[in-house]
Amino acid sequence: MSTNQAQPGRIVNIIAGGAVASGSVNVVGNYIGVALNSAAASGDVYPLAVEGVFTLAKKTGETWADGDKLYWDASAATASNVYISAAAGNFVGVADAIAASAATTGPCKLRGGAKTLGAVDGSDVATVATGNLTGGVPVVHVLAIPAGATTTAFVFVKKTRILMLQALKTASAGTAGGELTIKNGANAITNAATWDNTTADQSVVPFATIDDAFYEIAAGGTLNITASHATSSGILTIIGINVA
Repeated sequence: MSTNQAQPGRIVNIIAGGAVASGSVNVVGNYIGVALNSAAASGDVYPLAVEGVFTLAKKTGETWADGDKLYWDASAATASNVYISAAAGNFVGVADAIAASAATTGPCKLRGGAKTLGAVDGSDVATVATGNLTGGVPVVHVLAIPAGATTTAFVFVKKTRILMLQALKTASAGTAGGELTIKNGANAITNAATWDNTTADQSVVPFATIDDAFYEIAAGGTLNITASHATSSGILTIIGINVA
């Protein structure tokens, strides 16, 4: 056996930043777990379980299935099987049993301490600065374009710089003169691309220009898909990077 194992690692000792209640879920750096004892004040040491199955407060109105990924919303002090946001949605573990919609608690198998492990999505991707020679990971957004002369709004979770866009037409309907423009709020990011009855179903429609004055969508900012006339439905794919 090895002689350099410090401890099994299922429980770690944490220096409290303030009062901690026994049984509460705590996020400390990249640790997330359940306090096994209370801490009265800042500086006290308490044990944090980072493995095991614990009953956690559950967001009502959603049904958990065995193995669902669970996120801890510290502001609501509940676990949810729906991703919340980059700021609030810490990956805490997986559902250890079915929990009904009306249930206020549910069993969670803790992930093992590191809140960012598991399937990677845009919330885990680091920001990329101009001139970064290490490189970064792109983020992809796939958004539905509804039929009709409408503006459809999408609120972005993280600040994103848009690098490429293309639209795929999924129906052949539409009227003459139909156009599609992608906007940052009220400001056009792209040119107005032809999106009318002359554009066949399954056509891939590129955008010729991207305005660098408006191509960064702020965290909490709104990207608008604006269609003129009675245009048809489709799918907009955006490739971008997270930026500070």
